[in-house]
Amino acid sequence: MADRLAGKVAVVTGGAKGQGEGVARRFAAEGARVAVLDVLDEPGTRVAAAIGGRFFHCDVAREDEVAAAIDCEPRTGTGRSPSTCAAPSCVRNTPCRTSFGGAAG
Repeated sequence: MADRLAGKVAVVTGGAKGQGEGVARRFAAEGARVAVLDVLDEPGTRVAAAIGGRFFHCDVAREDEVAAAIDCEPRTGTGRSPSTCAAPSCVRNTPCRTSFGGAAG
C-alpha cells in the first residue's frame, strides 16, 4: 500500500507538528508529493526535508500567504478537488496547483 497516493500532490496545512505532521508523513509514505504549510518555519522545514517534500511559510488565515504558497484557480468544470487543502481560498471549490507543478488530486 506504499503507493496508494503515487502521482498525487497533497497540501497539508499545520504540517510542522502534531496531527498535521503525522498526516504529512503518512501521505509521503503512501507516495504523495507533500507540500507542508505552516507558520512554524524550523519544524516545518525539518518535516518537509525528512519526507522529501517542500515547506511553505503560510498562515491559512491570510489569503495572500495561501496564494503565495498555492496557485488556486476557479473550478473549470473538471470536478477535480485538491487532495488535502484546508486553506481558505482553496476550500471554495477550487482545484489547487502547487509549485510542484500540476493539479493536486
